[in-house]
Amino acid sequence: MTDTRKRPRMRRQSSTPEPRYRRPSSPTINRREHLRLEVAGPVLVVPSDRSVDRFWAATANISRGGLFIQTEVAIPLFTEIRTKIMLRDGPTIQAKARVVRCEKGGLGCCFVHIAEPYERSFNSWLGRTGGLKPIAGTIDD
Repeated sequence: MTDTRKRPRMRRQSSTPEPRYRRPSSPTINRREHLRLEVAGPVLVVPSDRSVDRFWAATANISRGGLFIQTEVAIPLFTEIRTKIMLRDGPTIQAKARVVRCEKGGLGCCFVHIAEPYERSFNSWLGRTGGLKPIAGTIDD
């Protein structure tokens, strides 16, 4: 008596495995839109949701698009904050920002709104910052 059931066909394996996509080992591509400048200065941070009390911290870098705040205070991602930034040899600006990165050592924030008089002062200050050191690997807009 013969078995009439069909047996599953075994797939023949190639001697060379199919190539898999691998990320290149080169440095990561920087997709930042604005040049970041190393700027250390005081910044007052006021979270909009009152998850933590207002506190003073320091900036590590700043650009037209946002800033990195050096702090050990953790604020939830996407929380809006009000900031008062005292720029070195420049104006004090007030801006609304959103936390887009929270890591040990600080918060990455993007600017949501800078009121007109502060924005004008900020842009003027950025135009005069030729002596500040850009962070390696960033591109200008």
